[in-house]
Amino acid sequence: MANEMIARQQQRMELLSKEAAKYKGGQLIIRTKNGSKYYTERSNDVEKGITRNICRIQYLARKELVSDMLKEARTEYKILTETEVSEIDFANKKVYAKTKSDDEIIEAYDKLVLATGSRPIIPNLPGKDLKGIHFLKLFQEGQAIDEEFAKNDVKRIAVIGAGYIGTEIAEAAKRRGKEVLLFDSESTSLASYYDEEFAKGMDENLAQHGIELHFGELAQEFKANEKGHVSQIVTNKSTYDVDLVINCIGFTANSALAGEHLETFKNGAIKVDKHQQSSDPDVYAV
Repeated sequence: MANEMIARQQQRMELLSKEAAKYKGGQLIIRTKNGSKYYTERSNDVEKGITRNICRIQYLARKELVSDMLKEARTEYKILTETEVSEIDFANKKVYAKTKSDDEIIEAYDKLVLATGSRPIIPNLPGKDLKGIHFLKLFQEGQAIDEEFAKNDVKRIAVIGAGYIGTEIAEAAKRRGKEVLLFDSESTSLASYYDEEFAKGMDENLAQHGIELHFGELAQEFKANEKGHVSQIVTNKSTYDVDLVINCIGFTANSALAGEHLETFKNGAIKVDKHQQSSDPDVYAV
C-alpha cells in the first residue's frame, strides 16, 4: 500500500512538471460544466515544475482534477491567490480584500470559516523594524534568509529563541560558515520540550559545533549602523555586534481579523465549541 501511494505521488509530480511548463507565463483556467464561471491559479509562482506552496500541487498537477472536484462538490468556488483580507464586516456579512495589484474585492457570505493560522511573535523592542531583522515562518521568509546567508559581508548572525526552529536555523547558519550566537531567556535550549538533563546534552552538542550560546539573556534593544541596518543586539547582560538577526521566539494566534467581535482567549486564539463554531453562529474557526 505504501509503495502504491509513493508511486501515485510520483505520477502527480511528473504531471505537475508538465502542466507547469505548459501554463508558465499565463494562467491556468478551469471552467464549470456550463462554462459560466472560471477559476484561476497564477502560474508565475511556478518555476521548474515546483510550486511555492505545496498545497497548490493538486490544482496545478492536472486541470481535470480541479474540474472534477468542483463538479462533485455541487457548489461554486473562487480561488483567490495573492489576495489579502483587510477587514470583515460581521454585521453585514462581507469580506473586504485587496489583490497584489491593489484591486479591491468585496465578497458576501452566509457562513464564514477563519483558517488564518499563526503569526510570529514580534518583540516590541527599540529597533525592531531595522533592516536585517528577520522572522521565519513563510517560505518566502526562508528564501530571504537564504539570500542573506549567501552574502559574504554577513558573517555574524544572532538567532533569538532556542526552540526547534531556532536551533535548526542556528545549525544551518553554522553549516554555511557563519558565526552564530544563539539567545534564549531560558537556561537551556529546547526548554519547553525536554527536561534539563536532555536539554543540557543538546547544549553541549551545539557548543561543540561552534555555536555561541547565550542562555538566560533577554534581548532589550537593536541598534543600527549608519545605513539603518541592524549592527548590534543589546541584552540584559551585554552588547553584541551582529550582521543579521533572526527571531524565532515562537508563534501566536493570527486572529487580528476577529477584532473585538469574536470571543478569544488571552493568547488571542478564537474560542470555539466542539463544532468549531465561534461566538458568532455564522463564523467558524479552525
